[in-house]
Amino acid sequence: MSSDAPDADLVVRLAHVRPDGLSTSIQEGALRLRYRDGFPAPAMMQPGRRYAVEVDLRAIAYAIPSGHRLRLHVAGSSFPRLERNLQTGASVNSTQTRVVVSTTTVHHDDESQSWVELPVLPSR
Repeated sequence: MSSDAPDADLVVRLAHVRPDGLSTSIQEGALRLRYRDGFPAPAMMQPGRRYAVEVDLRAIAYAIPSGHRLRLHVAGSSFPRLERNLQTGASVNSTQTRVVVSTTTVHHDDESQSWVELPVLPSR
């Protein structure tokens, strides 16, 4: 992924979509990109540079009936569930009010592969 801001959030949601189009959230994972290398090593991003990141959705058991689908949402926030990110690189505890609008890009090409890994249990 890349962003034009020094910090951004990447939120991934997995949803169950019924044949009639009704969508139900299954699981959500988020990553504040300054912590892409772990909490002990926060680092701002260089705008435009590509980074390999992993957003963990945590393990969950969920059955998808035949004929139903999975949908993957990729977003830049989950406010108000998660605190907002001003995307300026300011401290998380900052009283700063200046907000930067950013564009975050998930790349999928020969140079940068993006994928979703879903373990599947055998049918009983």
